Amino acid sequence: MDKIFTGVVQGTALILKIEENNDHLIHIVQFPAELLPGLAIGDSVSYNGCCLTVAAIDNSHVGFYLFTDTLLKTALGRLAIGDKVNIEKVAA
Repeated sequence: MDKIFTGVVQGTALILKIEENNDHLIHIVQFPAELLPGLAIGDSVSYNGCCLTVAAIDNSHVGFYLFTDTLLKTALGRLAIGDKVNIEKVAA
């Protein structure tokens, strides 16, 4: 069975840092502790309703790449440090 999103927000994550690179941003967030078990690099996470891939995990800090195409087609580029985003892991 394929893994899917249910559309139910499971928690919120606080944006701690935003790094700018040539063709993308990196958002580092404080991921909800209760959602950390089983989370791995490469997993898909619904991030304010957009499917993003986990790029880095350092304890409870989780990083996501936001590439130009995503930034042009969503409002994610307007988020700032201190903002909270809705989080949902895929259903098993």
